[in-house]
Amino acid sequence: LVRNDHGDFIRRDQRLRVESTDSAWTSGFEPGQEIEEKSHSGEEFGYILQGKGIVTYGRRQMTAGRGQCFYFVADRAHKLANPFAKRAKVLWVSSPPTF
Repeated sequence: LVRNDHGDFIRRDQRLRVESTDSAWTSGFEPGQEIEEKSHSGEEFGYILQGKGIVTYGRRQMTAGRGQCFYFVADRAHKLANPFAKRAKVLWVSSPPTF
């Protein structure tokens, strides 16, 4: 789910620059980069550390910026894209680990 400034929620590879532990990692997204996954088992959580990105979950889409987070059950196609001019960095947590 992604929470916007209005309190609304929406639900949330080629891994980019990744530093990881068992189930948490950070990914840097340069302008124009994205990760996209088909549905799979598990849950995902992300916290935007820097910049912003567009989170897509199924047909729903929302922009998440620095200090915002998202969470979803990964039972639908999902994507995080950075179409913006500045680099973004995201802390990811996945259960179970998907990498």
